[in-house]
Formats: sequence, structure tokens, C-alpha cells
Amino acid sequence: MQKMDIDWTIVGPFTDLKKSESKWFLPETKLVIHNKKLNPLFYLFFIIIFVIFIKLNSIRDNHYLNPFNKFTNYKTVQNLPNILDKNKIPLISNNKLFDLYINPKYIYVDSYTFLINILKKKWATHYIDYDKIHNTRFKILENLSINDKKNIETFLFDIKDLRSFKNYSYQNKSFKYFPEFQLQNTRKIRKTSSEGLFLQPYLGFYNNNNAINGFEKWYYNHFQTQKLQISSPFNQNKDIKETTDISLSIDSILTKKISLMLKKYNKKFGSKKILVGIVDTKTGKILSISSSNFWENEIEVDNTKNDFVNFLYEPGSIIKPISYLSALNSNVITPESIIDVTGGKLKIGKHTITDDHSKYNQLSAENVIVHSSNVGISKIIKNTDGKELIKTFSKLNLLNKPSIELPYIVKNKFSEHKIKSIIDNNFIYKATTSYGYGFMTTPLSILQAYNTIANNCNLKPLTLLEDNNTIIQKKIFPLKYCKEVQRSLKKVVMNGTGKNTYIPGLNIYGKTGTSHIVEKNIYRNRFNSSFVGFVDDGKNRYTIFTLVHKPDWIYHYASQSAVVINKELIKILIDTNYLKIII
Repeated sequence: MQKMDIDWTIVGPFTDLKKSESKWFLPETKLVIHNKKLNPLFYLFFIIIFVIFIKLNSIRDNHYLNPFNKFTNYKTVQNLPNILDKNKIPLISNNKLFDLYINPKYIYVDSYTFLINILKKKWATHYIDYDKIHNTRFKILENLSINDKKNIETFLFDIKDLRSFKNYSYQNKSFKYFPEFQLQNTRKIRKTSSEGLFLQPYLGFYNNNNAINGFEKWYYNHFQTQKLQISSPFNQNKDIKETTDISLSIDSILTKKISLMLKKYNKKFGSKKILVGIVDTKTGKILSISSSNFWENEIEVDNTKNDFVNFLYEPGSIIKPISYLSALNSNVITPESIIDVTGGKLKIGKHTITDDHSKYNQLSAENVIVHSSNVGISKIIKNTDGKELIKTFSKLNLLNKPSIELPYIVKNKFSEHKIKSIIDNNFIYKATTSYGYGFMTTPLSILQAYNTIANNCNLKPLTLLEDNNTIIQKKIFPLKYCKEVQRSLKKVVMNGTGKNTYIPGLNIYGKTGTSHIVEKNIYRNRFNSSFVGFVDDGKNRYTIFTLVHKPDWIYHYASQSAVVINKELIKILIDTNYLKIII
């Protein structure tokens, strides 16, 4: 009986091998056809097979024909997503780089030198010189782009039938060996765009190939905590989806404009740094986190902390509207209540509280905020129950640690002793707290508190994610009292310490704060100057925080520094079409 052998091409991948060897599965046995009359359908079947075979061999770009495009079994430890801004501008992208490994054990001797020389000649800039003979798997090319990888795949596939690669038997099956690509998992594959540099270190940066800060660190920790697998393109678990791009709520073009402006004013004021945060009041989405000390040309400045969430400072007078809200909510005053400010001095035991501007003897409760009287707010809070004051701070998240999609968020420093003393109605503790001394907070906490006031006392947690549907809003104070606080903040801009930020045709609200800095347990003549408030054009409203850290003496008052910057921020929001002048 005559037998006839049929030659078969490669029919598919097989990746379940030791040491991640990339091989293709070959039929172990050959089909034997007996020499006898065959059914016409049988001939038709082989004609169809033959046509398919010819067709496949004529299409070099076919993904099935070229298994490297689809089945190369590389692994990655951490597949982080591309990060985009709200306008889909890339901030950090995966610049995929590959290394090529070969194993001489599975390459015919007469083909080995040929293969090495071709790889060295065609991809010389990626070639790794080696001075010893390798008998086991080793890396021969590195830092290959996706296009390099495709070109090498085509070359390897073209020489597959030139007696280059040996067959390999494993568990009674036959395989053909091919060199293996491995996706790099290093800092090199995470490329920060020029726009992204203005958002560092809030996006994330690396040390020893691990994200150690910023949004990327939060993202990695979040997914690790939730035990969610991040799949590689070749993960066999069909229930796991590819990592998709993530859009932040940040406007990178806006942030760049703000950062360059802050750099100019930082030099003018002689300050150590200036921090700015802007949030869409209604949605709670962060529009910009900006710093005068941004990274330039991929050079890391001496700023690897996310200052907006871990810079602690005594906030000063920007706390007065919050104390005022607590008193209104407790019904101990009305905006028209007359407060005796006694020429700007108040003695409590051995302590004396003073006002920077002491030309008034009496002020309405509302004007205590407008003219930022320490004595006035101390007297207002004296008649407010300490429990209500603490409750107000708690509702506005000024006692605990705020939350946002960043790591290493610092908890506000509000000691248990201070809390207890306020609850016990200790006057000096209540007084100093009412105008922002004796505790420390972060820019994020202040921005969150003021955004709640701007949002008509509806607390909406802040977020960096453009598509965040998990935010729940809750009412924490009556609208009536919130509107009264808003009115006082508007008068600060019209008639008080915030006059330098006024722009006709917009509704602008805010409060200044100038606080001494403690160094070695002593208040020095160094200051943090801040302004926080909100602006709207009748349609859109944005909450804005500005902090100038250690400005020169002539700029130490917030009205001379932070307020000026707030006006520049509003102008940028107008120029970028976030606000329109009301005619």
C-alpha cells in the first residue's frame, strides 16, 4: 500500500512552557492517506485547504500567520494606563520598549552566526556586545520600539524555513523555537509629556522603577488594595480587560499658564514657593493644581512631595468665615449684631489678642469678617458653644484627613487636648482657633471647606478624575447661613482686605489670611500669606486657593501677595474661556 506524506505549515501558538520560551505548536504526527479511490468531497476538502494555505503564505501582515504580532508571550509586572488631561491631551504615556532574547541551544550552529550578524548589522544601536560564548538564554537587543519589534518579527518569520530554529519536544508534543521578546517594566516606558511636567510631582515619578508618589502611586496602591489584576495583552483570563486610558479632570494648558505666572511672582515676592488649586465648584473636579516650583526639562526640582496634600501650616484668618458660620448656625448672632472690638485689643488671662488694623471700636458681625478682626471673631465665638464649633470643623473635614486620588495625604493637626479644651469652652483655645491659630491644616482641606461654602453648603468631595460617578453630595448647613457667609466674603472683595482682586463684571468672593510661621516653637517674622474664595459669571463657579510661602516682608500681607495672584488667576480663567465678563 502506497503512502503519501502531507507537509503542514505552523497552525497555532503554544505558550504554556517552562521559562517562558516562545514556541509554536506543530502537529506531532503526519497524516497518512491510503492509495485508494477517494470521495470527490475529499478532494474538494484538500483543494480548499490548499487554497487557504497559499492565501496565508501570501499575506505577511496577517496576525494569525505572524504569531509575534498576536501571541508572543511577554510579561509585565505593572501595566499602568496612559494618563490624559480633561481634553485628552497625553500627560504620561506608555512608551513600550522591548528586549530580544535568544537561546543558542535551540538555534542550528550554521545559522547562529548568520542570525547574530544580521541582528547586529540591522539594529546596531540596540545591539549588546558580549565577550563570552553563551550557552543559555541571553539578551541580544534592547530598547526596541514597537516598529523595531515588528520589523524583527518579519525577519525572523522569513527565515523560519531556512533551517534556523530547532524543533523542540515537550510532553509528547513538538514545538519550533523562536527568539523571545520581553516588554520592559522600567521608568523608560513611562514618558511624561511637556504638559505633564507642569503637573509633577502630582502625576507621579519613579525611583528604582517603582512609582513612589503622585497619582500613579495612588493608582497602583488602589488596584493592589482592591486585588484587581491588571492584564497583559496575552493574559489568558478572559474575564480581565485591558487597562484603559485614564482622563484626569486637570486642564494641562490652564495649569501651564498658571505655573509660568506663579514662577514670575515667586521671584518678585522673594517667596519660597506659591501653591494654587482651582476646582469646579458644582462638580468637585480639580481643574488645576499648580506650583511655582514645577519640574522643567524632566529635571526634578527639590520638590518631590505633593505639597497640596501634605504641606501643613497654620491657616490664619481664612478660618474666620468658618467660625462665623458656626456662630450663625448656633443662632448666637445675626450679621447685624454689634460687636465691641475695643480698639483692637482683648486680654484673656495672661494673653492679649490684637488686630492688625485697630481703628474701629464697634463692628457688625458681618464687618468683623470684612475687616478681619481677631478681637471681633474671638468675642463672637465666646458666645458659641465649643461643641458647635468643633462640630462645624468636623463637618467641613478640618479635623481629619481629607481624601483625593493622591498618596501620602497628611492628616490635619488638631490635638485631642485642644479639641477637649474647646468643648469645655476654654476661651483662649476657642479664640485662637476662631482666627486660625493653634492647629495646622493643608491646602486641600481649606479648598474642600471653601468649596462646600461656595456650593451652598453642599459637601462634595474633591476629585482628580474626569469620570468619577461615585461622588455623593450632602447638605451640611442651612442655605440661609451659607448665603450670609457668602455675602460677607463678597464684601471682603468689594470693601475689605481683598479689594486688589476685584474685576468688574464678575462675582468674586474670598478671604485673606496672613499667619506667622512657627520655628523652634517660636512665632517668627516669617509668614504664610493666603487667599481663598470663589468666582462666578452667573453660570460657572470656581473655587480658588492661593498660598504664598515665606514672601519678603514688603509682600507678607496677603492683600499684597496672595490677593494679587488671585486676580491673575481669574484673568487666566477668562482668557481660557472658563469665565465670561457679565455685561
